[in-house]
Order: sequence, then C-alpha cells, then structure tokens
Amino acid sequence: MAASGNSNAARVARWDTLVNNLEPAVADIPHLSATLAELKAVLIEARDLTYKQDDLRAEAQNNNAVLSDLVKRGDKIRGRLGAGLQFNYGFTSEMLLKYGFRPRRPPVRRKKGDAPIAANQP
Repeated sequence: MAASGNSNAARVARWDTLVNNLEPAVADIPHLSATLAELKAVLIEARDLTYKQDDLRAEAQNNNAVLSDLVKRGDKIRGRLGAGLQFNYGFTSEMLLKYGFRPRRPPVRRKKGDAPIAANQP
C-alpha cells in the first residue's frame, strides 16, 4: 500500500484501502456512510478510467509499431523512386531538387601544390 505519494495510482490505492477497511465498520459510524458511498463511487470511476487508459496505451503502442513499419516501407519506396529519378536526370542534375533529392556535387579538386584549408586560421 502506498502510505504516501501524490501519484494518481498512490491516491487511488489509499482510497481503496480506506473503502475496504471502513465498509465493515460503517455500522458503528453511521454518519460516515454517505461520504463512504461517495468515495466508493469515485473509486469505481477512477478504476474504470485507469483501465481505459491502459487499453489506450496498448493501442498507442500497437499504432506506433504499425506506423514504424509503414515509415520503413515508405522510405524504401522513396529510395527506389529517387534511384529512378537519378537514372532519368543524372546524379548531378538540379532537377532532383524539385523532387526533394540532393544532387551529387562534383568533388573540389586541389592542385598538387595547394595546402589544405585550415578551419581555424585567424
């Protein structure tokens, strides 16, 4: 039992303990019966919502798995389309930009005597 804690689960667990332990003794304390009945109704509603939350969490995990598979399939299909466009237009064509693909840039060739460019020159 969660004697302390402010999470929803801890609070509901405390309510459950109170309801279960007070129900047999409510005959001795009749002025608390209406309040106990109210807490019991709230406890039942909270449990129902917790179960619904668990179902939705499981459904969301399932949806995420299906979505992940669809994204993988979509990426493969996009890659095939990109290869077809590169075949049609060429790897360095600027037309590839129109379809969301980056054309290959020709490599920058240095002369034999040139030193590489340093990044941290003053």
